Amino acid sequence: MLKGASVLTLSRVMGYALSFGRNIVLARMLTKADFGLSAAFATTVSLLELSGRFGLPFLVVQSPRGDCPRFLACLQAVQLLGGTVSALLLLALCQPMARLFGVPEATGSFAALALIPLINSLWHLDYAHSQRKLNFWPVALTEVIPHIVITLAVWPVTRWLPDHRSIVVLLFAKALLSLAVTHLWAERPFRLAWDRETAREIFRWAWPLGLSGLVLFASQQANQMVIGGAFSVSQLAGYAIAASLVSVPWFILVNVASALVLPVLVRSQSLAGLFERRLRLFLELSAVIAALLFVPLALCGEDLVRVLYGKAYVGCGTYMVILAAGVAFRLLGTAASLAALARADTRNELYGNLARCLSLPLALLAVWGGGDPATVAGCVLVGEVAGLVACLIRLRASITLSVKDMLLSVGYLCGFMAMAVALLGAGIQQSGMGIQLMVSAAVCAFALLTAAMLFPGLMQALTEFKAGVRRKAVPAAAG
Repeated sequence: MLKGASVLTLSRVMGYALSFGRNIVLARMLTKADFGLSAAFATTVSLLELSGRFGLPFLVVQSPRGDCPRFLACLQAVQLLGGTVSALLLLALCQPMARLFGVPEATGSFAALALIPLINSLWHLDYAHSQRKLNFWPVALTEVIPHIVITLAVWPVTRWLPDHRSIVVLLFAKALLSLAVTHLWAERPFRLAWDRETAREIFRWAWPLGLSGLVLFASQQANQMVIGGAFSVSQLAGYAIAASLVSVPWFILVNVASALVLPVLVRSQSLAGLFERRLRLFLELSAVIAALLFVPLALCGEDLVRVLYGKAYVGCGTYMVILAAGVAFRLLGTAASLAALARADTRNELYGNLARCLSLPLALLAVWGGGDPATVAGCVLVGEVAGLVACLIRLRASITLSVKDMLLSVGYLCGFMAMAVALLGAGIQQSGMGIQLMVSAAVCAFALLTAAMLFPGLMQALTEFKAGVRRKAVPAAAG
């Protein structure tokens, strides 16, 4: 299972890295408005694609009937039904969505997006069936191969179509490649079937996940729709870049934590005191990592965007600071949700996302009151804080972890966030990237020193882990 988790984690990291590289090329090859449309397209598809939220691949793994060909055929039929409904919704709303983002000339492109959920609904779910046998390679290759091909195609496609049409072509190509890979790795033929009782079972599984997916969209992506609709796709481009830069480390860390930390917590849940001790160490480690991520993103964010994406995106530093703070709090909330999941509490994450949805009405009120995109980012930060509080309260109700331990981790993170903001107020952004990197390194070193004093148990655990790795490495080298 550890090998399988490593394969999945590596594939996700490669996918995020390739996606990050594609965005850099697109931002430099296209105008700021056209690049902003890529965020508008992604947000629109994410909002209206239904079958992707149903979690049907997970049902293939979880269900006792996952090996049954007819059950798989019924799943394929439900997936196709969801994709068809999504395609019809996108066709019906293509003109309103184009007007919402202030680009009525792109109505045809929004309409063309309707084919993407339809293509995705034809995925062969047999790739997920391989996970029942702990074979994670089909899932990993389904993730990586399309990313590699599309990344190689970005430059020639944007040279051929130097506007937003290139984004639509790339989205289509990626969808078709992913579809082809799922059928390539399938061991059984693609079949469609319909059984009323099986369909009811599938919908009982799917509707809570679909609802949770909508909540997740409202808590994490709806703010981009607010900015694109209230301001312009050019401003959305800068905001989307900042959101992407701060989110990539979080996505990677969450995948690693899910693969490695969750099994450790699950194994210790029945041992008195051990689960709480490991959870406290996990929260402390999350706070330290969040602080070490926030400081350089906040201090170097403006110059980092300029170096990677060009001078057209100068001014994104404010978004970077606010959104990086939100991601730091989200990392702590994720730690709490994983701990709850280890105790089979699946509602913790849902409550956290419901609390994060507070950012959407706040953002709408802020825009109505004359706020700018930075104000919308501030509303996202408020939602992340609310989500963290909800996750910790829910966790505290089921686990005997002291409030002092929770507040110590949160207070440590807030202290170093305040230190970084104070440095920004002192004008460090005008000092050049070299000075910013040196100051960031100094602050991070101080953060580690402070962690050693505040969290002695964490430092001891890390030291023991390092010593254990060395003890295992010596016999292996000798052999």
